[in-house]
Amino acid sequence: MDFLRKSHIQLLDDPLSTVLYEVLDSTCAVRGELRQRQGDGWISGEMRWLSSPSDAAALHRLVLGASHDRSIDGESNVTSVKHGAHDRRSLKIGFANRRSERRMTNVDAMRTALISALSGDGKPYPSAAQISMEVLDDFGDLTLAGQASWVHRQDMIILPHGAGCVNLIFARPCTAVLEVYPNGRYIPGEYLQLARAVGAIGYTAYEGTYGYEETVRWNREGWAGMSRALNMTLDVAAVARWAVHAERDRVQCHNKDNSQRQQKQKGKALTDRRRR
Repeated sequence: MDFLRKSHIQLLDDPLSTVLYEVLDSTCAVRGELRQRQGDGWISGEMRWLSSPSDAAALHRLVLGASHDRSIDGESNVTSVKHGAHDRRSLKIGFANRRSERRMTNVDAMRTALISALSGDGKPYPSAAQISMEVLDDFGDLTLAGQASWVHRQDMIILPHGAGCVNLIFARPCTAVLEVYPNGRYIPGEYLQLARAVGAIGYTAYEGTYGYEETVRWNREGWAGMSRALNMTLDVAAVARWAVHAERDRVQCHNKDNSQRQQKQKGKALTDRRRR
């Protein structure tokens, strides 16, 4: 099926998803005590995975170590870039597939389309050699640390909806994430909340036109299990258009991030001078 031909690619932005955290008495699993996630993933019911903004940073430190190139400011959720501004010299794109159900069947065609859309004269990357792509057949092939590292090194990620999306918590700020949903299964406020919690940019792709209504109908008719099992052949032209859009968004995100960081540094320097 032409998966994106009749569908939308939607930027997850306010007011669709505004609540990232919930203040709770209990702590999250990162600090040693398991708590239940809350919310159903729909508008006004976005999934609340974390007890506080600092939980994401704590998980990064525990799994990725102190050497990863971006850290999360627990107070403002603004990233600290240790190696300067956004590097336009290279782009890493990752396809995280699934081995069985909800598998993307035309990854090779998407790879070719993305190279064509993003590289060449007048395009973001003059040479195709500046773009590298990794295809992961299934997250289950890697250890937890391996899954975290794989996600963390990507600039763009395309993956089907499913449990493997919990690894989006390990994404870097300003990473573009496209989560792909089969017909009758549209829950944009679930796993993408984890990406947003670390400053990544979330997008959704869905086969139909009315994601929520169709999801309700499939559930009511008892077809939910069937929708979860559908493999997906994406419209490569639509994915290519998304990638161009997402690259612009990534640049804007990095520019905003750097501006916020510089303002914070200026404010700190002014405070230090006044103390003297």
